[in-house]
Amino acid sequence: MRKKRGFEVSRDFDYRPAPVLLHGAKSLLSRAREEPIGALWKRMGALLLAAFTIEGFINTAGPFLFEDRWNCGEVKRRLERKSWSCKLKLIAKESGASIDFGERPWSSVKRVFEARDHLAHPKPRSDHLPPTVVECHEDEVDALVDELTMTTFDRLLRAEDLEFVVADIEAALKQLSHSVYGSEWEALLNGLKLTSIRDLDPL
Repeated sequence: MRKKRGFEVSRDFDYRPAPVLLHGAKSLLSRAREEPIGALWKRMGALLLAAFTIEGFINTAGPFLFEDRWNCGEVKRRLERKSWSCKLKLIAKESGASIDFGERPWSSVKRVFEARDHLAHPKPRSDHLPPTVVECHEDEVDALVDELTMTTFDRLLRAEDLEFVVADIEAALKQLSHSVYGSEWEALLNGLKLTSIRDLDPL
């Protein structure tokens, strides 16, 4: 039987939420493609992680750019109760970039946050499709009605739409990462993990 030995261990870990959450969103999308059962709920999880990815970027790039000013003083007062979009615009302005939420890829970021709010504050609703004449085969009627009554949120949860949007989020972060860090990949790199192990009972 092996005898247990003593070790002194320590670890320094620089956690960066954005790349971890983006990887999670992509992983859930991949699982949704591979496993059709429950795919809608996997995509819904991916959507939330995509929104959290942006928030993780904001909470990393903001303190990097503004240093102590991000969490105290005038900047903090300006940010209190401000939306994610205001914080992103402030980061962009400080780093010499610009953001247009009416154009891709930033319009996709806006869509994801609108969907996140829809999930975070669920409300009942009643829908009505007035009598509408359509031309299709008999076995296509149900699918066509589903298409006609889809909300913006419903459309975003379709596999092709959500994959498109997640790709846009990655592109948006690369754009802003370049202006903040000087490298489009910096914001999407995992932090360093340094582990120290000292043998207290050397052989």
